[in-house]
Amino acid sequence: MTEESIIKVHIRTYLQKLGWYYRAIAANQFTRGGIPDAFAIKNGVTLFIEVKSEKGKLSPEQIQTGSEINSHGGNYIVARSVEDVIEYLYGDRQRTI
Repeated sequence: MTEESIIKVHIRTYLQKLGWYYRAIAANQFTRGGIPDAFAIKNGVTLFIEVKSEKGKLSPEQIQTGSEINSHGGNYIVARSVEDVIEYLYGDRQRTI
């Protein structure tokens, strides 16, 4: 497994234990470039997650997609570990779901 694959498993497991509906998004020829790796939904809140390894970099399309999601009131994060998800949900921004 790649480092990103391991991170994805940890994030999925964590969110599912908290009761989130979690699904990976499979990029293919019909999806727009920059599509996040996964989304999770709980209590009417949708979280779009782009997973990167510690050294992974966002493509211009990923940056644009994240900006568009957030500008429309969505929740888009880049997670390099499950701790990034925990920080987003329970950190200073107080987005506890």
